[in-house]
Amino acid sequence: MKKVITTTLIQSIAFVLIYNTLGYFFNHVKGNFFEYFKSQTFKNLFFLILMFVVFFIGNYISKDKEITWKDIFKKNKK
Repeated sequence: MKKVITTTLIQSIAFVLIYNTLGYFFNHVKGNFFEYFKSQTFKNLFFLILMFVVFFIGNYISKDKEITWKDIFKKNKK
């Protein structure tokens, strides 16, 4: 369980940082990156919590085995 929570937290933080960085560059903000990051605090907190829940569910379901693209698109052979 500890491994699932740690992995989920790292994934959520990485998602928020990538989301914020892309938002900074695509919105062409005039100013510092850290000022933009501080101005988006509540939005980032919301996405952090949302992504934590989504990633936790996904990681908890697949904690015993790693899910790969091969598993997702596996065809049933009869």
